[in-house]
Amino acid sequence: MLGAAVGLSDGARVGDALGNADGDALGFEDGLVDGFEDGLVDGFALGLPISLGIARLGCVFTGCCPGCRLDPGDPWARVSLALHDEARFPATLVEAYFHIGCAVVLFVLTRRGVGSGLRLLGYFAAYGAFRFVIEFYRDVPRPFGGLSYYQLLALALGGAGLVATVVRASATRRPAPSEPA
Repeated sequence: MLGAAVGLSDGARVGDALGNADGDALGFEDGLVDGFEDGLVDGFALGLPISLGIARLGCVFTGCCPGCRLDPGDPWARVSLALHDEARFPATLVEAYFHIGCAVVLFVLTRRGVGSGLRLLGYFAAYGAFRFVIEFYRDVPRPFGGLSYYQLLALALGGAGLVATVVRASATRRPAPSEPA
């Protein structure tokens, strides 16, 4: 039933949607590129934002990871006041929306066969950039010249994701050297 809902063919397992070796039903191509199986790597790209989005929804309801304090009249404050006693920017809810939105985009890219082997790296780059920005709206210490520890990690993740995406994309575009007959 669930398999049909997400477009899996008869006999395909739900695990195939997450990139098992035979996950061709969702467009996971088999084959090795630079030692990684694209389907498996891309499967993590789809599962990771789903799990992080759900985790951030847990933060929304428990009140952890608070956003910065807001005036109670601020439109953003309505969200936090609906769940908690203090008016704060709903950073965790915004982050949950980001992850769920990324999951939708990655699902569409997977179905269309776009960016095989690059989707996880692209997600890392996007998440690093997003997390760097959203940290300005969280209530966390900023001991590194006005930046938080999480922002430094986000810069590393986003930068590594961007560099790896560019390197891998350029490597997959190069024609393979011809072998002697």
